[in-house]
Amino acid sequence: MGDKPVKRYLFASDFDRTLTFNDSGYVLSELLGIPTADFERKAEGMARLNLVQQGAELAYLLLHDPEFHSRVRRHHLYDVGRRIRLKENIELLYRILEAGIDGYHFDFYVLSAAP
Repeated sequence: MGDKPVKRYLFASDFDRTLTFNDSGYVLSELLGIPTADFERKAEGMARLNLVQQGAELAYLLLHDPEFHSRVRRHHLYDVGRRIRLKENIELLYRILEAGIDGYHFDFYVLSAAP
């Protein structure tokens, strides 16, 4: 008879600390010579004030914090991307979801507030 309908699922994951071992804000801070304690202090302060959603701290700092805004260049962001280590088997997970499982289709998205 007819083909069995395919069930579709949205598979969405955060990037920092979910798919990776490091938070990109900490890696960028280290790269620029900004103490990670400063990044942490600023991020925690924004969270306490509900200034930004959790995870958007780095994006906010890049736009509004003079220390980050004046020092970060595009090549720094690329360098941070190269330094971030993915957790084990993330590529395998992506390939499995991309290939699909009989009767199922997965749309895989990575969500991040990072630039």
